[in-house]
Amino acid sequence: MAFDLLGEVGIWISAFFILAVYSYLYKYNNLFKFAEHTLIGAAAGHYLTMGINNIRTLAIGNILAGNYQYIIAVLFGLTLYMRFFKGYEWIQRYGFCFMIGVGVSIQMRALIVTRITAQIAATLNKISISSGMDILNSIILVGFVTTTMLYFLFTEKYTTDSKAVGFIRKIGRYGLMTAIGYYLGQTVMTRLAFVINRLEFLLFEWLRVPRM
Repeated sequence: MAFDLLGEVGIWISAFFILAVYSYLYKYNNLFKFAEHTLIGAAAGHYLTMGINNIRTLAIGNILAGNYQYIIAVLFGLTLYMRFFKGYEWIQRYGFCFMIGVGVSIQMRALIVTRITAQIAATLNKISISSGMDILNSIILVGFVTTTMLYFLFTEKYTTDSKAVGFIRKIGRYGLMTAIGYYLGQTVMTRLAFVINRLEFLLFEWLRVPRM
């Protein structure tokens, strides 16, 4: 098998940065600082390159292709740089307000679709009466969804708080904590999988420990 010099160099560099990052478990040291600054520098260079490429392809390329409406976007983008010219700082407000306005409107539409309508549709699609177990699951699902929503509606302390309202709030709290616990466990397992993957890399790729 031919010796892959570039592959070996890449493995050693990867191993070095993995160990440098995990050295933070001992204390905040210069080795970790070097890895941290390298990551930030590489990320900044990456996004700078992406930005220049977007200007070249999305802006200049489209304008040269005859899509002259992109000139408006370029002009709004150039107004953001007016903050560096004394006496013309106010011009940046136009580009900034346009960018914020468009961004907020897109985000609001996306939030309504993903957080409200899509969640309602996903809940309704889970309801099934094809079997006894499906009916039980559907009752639990609808019950937890409904009581969790009512929990937030009944969080204010009423002077005539009935036992029924208290029961609904308790069931909703159980549903809420169950969901939070599930997502917390899922997040921990995901992070743990990343750690195991890097440890396997150090053992089997870098140190060449034979697999059992």
